[in-house]
Amino acid sequence: MGERFEALLTAALTHPAALAVKRPMRDAWWRLRGLPIRRRPLPAQVRSILFVCQGNICRSPFAEHLAARLLAASGGPEVRCVSAGLRVSAERRPPDAAVAAARTFGIALEGHRARQLTDAMVDEHDLVVVTEAAHLIALRQRHPSASARVALLPLYGGERSVRRGYARYNIADPYGKPPDRFAECYAQIAQGLTDLVATIGRQTESMSSRGSDVAHRGTRLPEA
Repeated sequence: MGERFEALLTAALTHPAALAVKRPMRDAWWRLRGLPIRRRPLPAQVRSILFVCQGNICRSPFAEHLAARLLAASGGPEVRCVSAGLRVSAERRPPDAAVAAARTFGIALEGHRARQLTDAMVDEHDLVVVTEAAHLIALRQRHPSASARVALLPLYGGERSVRRGYARYNIADPYGKPPDRFAECYAQIAQGLTDLVATIGRQTESMSSRGSDVAHRGTRLPEA
């Protein structure tokens, strides 16, 4: 009886009519909850990035591999990219739908195995990137000394001014959802990463320019 009730409840809550009501309510809630969440400046130097999601089988491994490719193509300094999950019970593989969707972006996830996030991982990376506001809050609470190094990926992307409500602060977990949800998720991650990598590139160029300017001012001409 309990399982049947749970199945009926799940079907009711995921029915298109119910979702049409839930989404506006959810977005209204996030317009309030997200007020204190802001896009902070990145660390001065980014030589390593740790991507974090819940289980490290869908979102963060895709972000890890795509970011590495985008950073390499940018021509800037080498940046090491890895990923991990907040709650990993075993070295699980990405689901078939995740592998198939990633392949359309030129990313191979077949060989990935989930990794559990550790305190050492947070400490040893210059930048920690998460996909959900809840993960941002959790990591900043657990690692207050690393708070300034934790960034929320949904805050990046060319459509920042367009996204509202839930999607402004969260890249929804596609696990267990239809295949098209994986494609939507990965498209949002790709958009955010393009902006993030460009931001890192501009920051690196600015630092290099300031360093060259300081070196130039410090060079004195020989006295006549």
